[in-house]
Amino acid sequence: MKTLKFISCIVLALILSLGLISCSGDDGATGPTGPAGVDGIDGTDGTDGADGTDGTDGTDGSDGIVNVFSSAWFDPTWTVPGTNPDFIQPAPEITQAVLDSGVILVYMRSNGYLFSLPVSFQGDTVPKEYNYWAYLNALRIWLWAESSVLPSITTQFRYVIIQGSVAKSGAGNPQQDIYNELKTAGVDPKNHADVCAYYGIDLE
Repeated sequence: MKTLKFISCIVLALILSLGLISCSGDDGATGPTGPAGVDGIDGTDGTDGADGTDGTDGTDGSDGIVNVFSSAWFDPTWTVPGTNPDFIQPAPEITQAVLDSGVILVYMRSNGYLFSLPVSFQGDTVPKEYNYWAYLNALRIWLWAESSVLPSITTQFRYVIIQGSVAKSGAGNPQQDIYNELKTAGVDPKNHADVCAYYGIDLE
């Protein structure tokens, strides 16, 4: 009797197990993605910051200085009369740099006329020529004539020095660069008034 109950219990347990297994189905397919949610309300823009204060204007720079020097008109101190009177005029502005790369223009005025040296003319039936030579710190001016002559006491001279730059000269000829600049500007170096106007030099 006990054996029969034990067997019945085993059979009942198997039936329950089979029932549980048969009730477990396969996993279902993944469902479709749901609709996107509604966007949230945009936040309020922040307030613009105040404009900064304008800076103070800088101080204007000084005008550049053109490397040009002009002497005042000076009276000559000629040597004794002869066919080749001359004099030496101190000119400390004639440095070695000027001799190497600058241009020296010399002008003469006499009896209301103005000339650029060298100049030749017929005066008092005697051919004359005024010329000059530049030295370190000095200028020699002389008068050549066919016969003994005494220069006019109303004659005065001045010189204009234009400093050149070897570094700026592409052709290696700074003196020619100066003459080319004057030519481009329409300035005749023999014309005292033109040169003074171009470089801002007083006529007197």
